[in-house]
This record gives sequence, structure tokens and C-alpha cells, in this order.
Amino acid sequence: MKHLLFAFLLSGTCLFVNAQTEENQKERKFTHAVGMAAGATTGVGFSYEMGIKRYKLQITGIPVFSQNREFYSIGINNKYVLKELSSKVDLISYLAAHYLSTEDRFDSYPSPCYYDNYGNYICPPIANYNIKEEYFNVGLGGGVDIKIFPDLSFQLMVGYGLYSNNSVLTRGTVTGETAFFIKLR
Repeated sequence: MKHLLFAFLLSGTCLFVNAQTEENQKERKFTHAVGMAAGATTGVGFSYEMGIKRYKLQITGIPVFSQNREFYSIGINNKYVLKELSSKVDLISYLAAHYLSTEDRFDSYPSPCYYDNYGNYICPPIANYNIKEEYFNVGLGGGVDIKIFPDLSFQLMVGYGLYSNNSVLTRGTVTGETAFFIKLR
């Protein structure tokens, strides 16, 4: 799976280099947007999108942590505008990869807690448990990019995803992805 991620990132970089080379002969126009995204193969969290004409690269991620739990999500998504259906709707295709890591930490107590002879509250731990799971998901499909306002867009995508848990491919199934973006000027 790690080789697949490397190949995916390399292909996305090649697409952008190709688009940039084509653009050197014309006026180069980059677009930038920030927003929120949620998807099994594109990632969950805050999102940044950079585009060159029809090519777009989206990076999504968020760390969430507390004393007993950690959650990390990072995704990368290559998008291509297939067709402008109208001035407000684009038909897009996507190829995405998502890494997700969760870790839970907790103590287990063998007997009820009690007060000792000195008034101290004692809860003897039997063991500390750490449960860590890592997921790596890849997917491809299509969708629409709807421009709600000139600087606000909503993306809705559907595709097919492959899901792995702790480096074991567990399933392949239909996946759904969504995102909101605000263009930066």
C-alpha cells in the first residue's frame, strides 16, 4: 500500500508539472481555496485546494487529540474538470488517498477503588492499554462542483474505494465525498 501511495503522489505531481509546462506558453493562472472536506478516501478536516486551469490538487487533514484519544486524518485528492455543464456546475473526476490513525489509551482496574488507612483514595491499575489502528484508503470516481456564489463552492463526489485496516485490504465498496471551499483572491 505504501508503494501505491508513492505512485499516486508521483502521478499527481506529474499532472501538475505537465499543466504548468502547458501554461508557460499561456498566461499562468493559479486558483487557491480553503474549506472543509469529509470523505472516506479524500480525508476529513480542514482543506486547501490549488488549481491550474482544469487540474486541481486538494490536501485535507486534521489532528484531534485528548489525554486518552488521538485521531489523525490526512488526505490528498487529484481532481480534473471533465466538462463545464453550466456557468455554475462543473463535472469532475477524482483520484484520492486517505491515511487515518486512531489510538485509544485507558487503564483497567481489577478491584473497586478504596480508601487506605491514611485517607488516600487508591485505585490500583492492572494494566495500561493502547489500541492503535491505522487505515489507508484509496478511491476514484466522479462528481459535481457547484458554485453556490462566485467565491463559494460545494463539491459532491461518488466513486469506488479500497479500504485497508492495519495494512490488510479489508474491502472495496462505493464511497461518497463532499467539500465546501471558499476561493482566495
